[in-house]
Amino acid sequence: MLPQSIRDLARQTLGADITTVTPVSGGDINQAARTELADGRTIFVKWHTHPPVGMFSAEALGLRLLAKAGGLRVPHVHFFNEMCLGMEWLGPVKRGGKVEAVAWAQGWRNNIVTPPIPSAWKSTTTVASRRKSTPPPATGPHFLANVAWGIR
Repeated sequence: MLPQSIRDLARQTLGADITTVTPVSGGDINQAARTELADGRTIFVKWHTHPPVGMFSAEALGLRLLAKAGGLRVPHVHFFNEMCLGMEWLGPVKRGGKVEAVAWAQGWRNNIVTPPIPSAWKSTTTVASRRKSTPPPATGPHFLANVAWGIR
């Protein structure tokens, strides 16, 4: 189930073998598993056999930027490559009657900051006989993938 190349990457990066692999949801378009290491740590790994170019590196960068910004509990990224992403396991924990994942998503939505868009990122469109510059959307996947990280 979990490709050997991901097991090798985990061992190389974390210094311990993956001993248990339990399929879980949460990988979206990817396969996902809760994995236990020989040293007792638990990590979340998701992988895709034919992912879009840059998908996991963009997600790893996004998680690291969110962690750096503070204010939200963001899983630590342990490893990634073009095929996978391994991160800290944040199991579902009830807090105030909500599952932590729901609270995290609400925190994410409430803490989105719209950065200024440099003029170099603006696209030019023609409206009737007049030209105007229109910036791309400053939030959501379009901004994160196309503008902030330069993924096309």
